[in-house]
Amino acid sequence: MQYADGWRLDVGADVDPGTINDPTNDYWEGFRNTVKFVKPDGYIVGEEWGIANSWLLGGEWDAVMNYQFSSAVLSLWRDTTFIDNDHNAGSSAGELAPLSMTQFDERILNLQERYAPEVLAAMLNLFGSHDTSRALFMLDHNTDQNDPALYQNPNYDWSDAISRLKGAVAVQMTMPARRPSTTVMKLAWWDPWRTLAENGKMTHITASLTPGLTQAARLSIRACRPRKARMKSITTTQTLPANATCILPCARATTVRSWPITP
Repeated sequence: MQYADGWRLDVGADVDPGTINDPTNDYWEGFRNTVKFVKPDGYIVGEEWGIANSWLLGGEWDAVMNYQFSSAVLSLWRDTTFIDNDHNAGSSAGELAPLSMTQFDERILNLQERYAPEVLAAMLNLFGSHDTSRALFMLDHNTDQNDPALYQNPNYDWSDAISRLKGAVAVQMTMPARRPSTTVMKLAWWDPWRTLAENGKMTHITASLTPGLTQAARLSIRACRPRKARMKSITTTQTLPANATCILPCARATTVRSWPITP
């Protein structure tokens, strides 16, 4: 525990339904006390697809994987409704149904009003993870054909989906998220088989400094490369000027650490 910068809690609600839902269950309170005792700035993020106030009152988690946010942003860039096992009428995330700008604004304001400012600023505003459909796929408008042969074509035209993903990321990178600190970056998970570069097949992670900072920061990502006989760990370190945005070539980030440095 002493070497972990943060903890992601998979299906954490199944262990403890949160303070509001069950005040007698104090499992996550005890977990938080232990984490913060060892590392006061340790980050605790839970997997919860719905509104997560029950765990975000200050005594359990710092934030959640904000799928409510991702559903709103991805829906903004859809022209038709997208449905899969995570996004459907019976799920907390809901269908990815097209939104007008007014509807999108209402969805985002609704989220902002539901959470304390400290929680909103700590949210992990991701578009997908290791066990969800990838954002690029969800933004492609041939997915409703349910035809695997389309995506087995190495020359498949992803240009439209890529353009939509760029727009989604532009929204993502201008929203409050992931601890408002001079040393913490906003993270985006890119599709592990295609990239915004359009000519590469490595996953990319984008990192951007909070606007208005005067400090630089160093971002170190330990990652593994897919499609290899053996998984190989690599470390990429970049020094970023204030307000910079960079794209780091790597696959699934397993550890993200940052430190303040002297410009």
